[in-house]
Amino acid sequence: MTSDAAKRKAPRAAVTATTVRVLIAIGLSIAGFSWVWWRTITHTPLLAAPPDRITRNKAHDLYCEAKRLIKNESAVTNALMRTRTGFRTSPQQWRQILNQNAEALAVLREGLKLDYDQPALKDTRDQSNFDQFNVLERLLALQTHDCAAQGDWPAVEAASLDQITFDESLIRGGGVDSAQVWTMYRTRGGRSALDAIDHLNAAQLRSAADRILNVIARRPSFESILNEEKWLQLRARDELLSNPNWREAMANGNALGMGAQTRIVQMGQMVRWMGVDKRRIMLDYCQYIDQCISLAHNSSGAAPIYPVPPPDPINQQLGVDLTVAHQRFREMGSNDTQLLLRISLRRFYLDHGFYPPTLQELCPVYLDRVPEDPLAKSRTFVYKRKVGYYILTAASDSVLRPGLQSVSQ
Repeated sequence: MTSDAAKRKAPRAAVTATTVRVLIAIGLSIAGFSWVWWRTITHTPLLAAPPDRITRNKAHDLYCEAKRLIKNESAVTNALMRTRTGFRTSPQQWRQILNQNAEALAVLREGLKLDYDQPALKDTRDQSNFDQFNVLERLLALQTHDCAAQGDWPAVEAASLDQITFDESLIRGGGVDSAQVWTMYRTRGGRSALDAIDHLNAAQLRSAADRILNVIARRPSFESILNEEKWLQLRARDELLSNPNWREAMANGNALGMGAQTRIVQMGQMVRWMGVDKRRIMLDYCQYIDQCISLAHNSSGAAPIYPVPPPDPINQQLGVDLTVAHQRFREMGSNDTQLLLRISLRRFYLDHGFYPPTLQELCPVYLDRVPEDPLAKSRTFVYKRKVGYYILTAASDSVLRPGLQSVSQ
């Protein structure tokens, strides 16, 4: 190669090297921008926190004070745990625990006299009402069992109604999760109230009926629970997607196995989520939950069939079965209404010596009107008077309540 040819080739080589460096720089810039875009730029949820509701009284403060006064919290929490042969603790131990916490019970009962209203949770890291006051609910349940063990039925009814009233107050602010925990607690408290009915006098039954009516009147609608759920779920997605390593966090939470198998699962999940549009996730969830709120608003009778969550992996994983939750919510409403009816039937029996031929006979002395079954649209409970007892049926539930003498025909 001549010296002239070599001189001409050198500039071309320099241009080629410069072009390569420029292309590499452009590629790295695009890659860097894409990395930032996938992790941050698409995350613009623009959430608005729910407004604070001004509490009209100090019920919440009294609950907090009662919890502070609890002594030996682990003993209260575990007192009613069961084994194969029964409770782990004896009635004597129940009485000892209750005596230790007499001051906490007194403060708690002062709170039960007041209307309870707590602002909705503004952060998913905050404790829900049930998490915060779980030990107080267990303390009331323990007192109910202690009174039953002593055969003090008026005290059983009072304690179980305290439990029901307390549980009803805590359903607010926690969305569907609180509603699902609430149904478990409500079943426990309502069962004790039913057992005590036949042991009460007319005045005690009248007081119990008034308390149940107040509980039913103050219960929030499932629509309002879904409005709380909307905020909490949007906040959960906001917190998740604000984390630059949210894909790794999601993959770590779902990977099964150990070692190489775990890593393969993690990488597969992360690759799947590379195409997730954060903005789309938030918008799709808003559209979905608004549709569910509309269904709840227009529903009556049985719970509607709610649509499935949006198909993206985030909404699918964080989704809740709203149909089941709503149905359980209505079942608890049905149970409370049945409790009111059984109290009214017992009051009628004490006054007349027999059960009424129809539920309409309870009006207007014992009830303003015959209540509808929350589980059945525009339908009342099925009531049949038998010889010495009655059958009250709601949906698929049938309960026999023995009478003290044969029904007068």
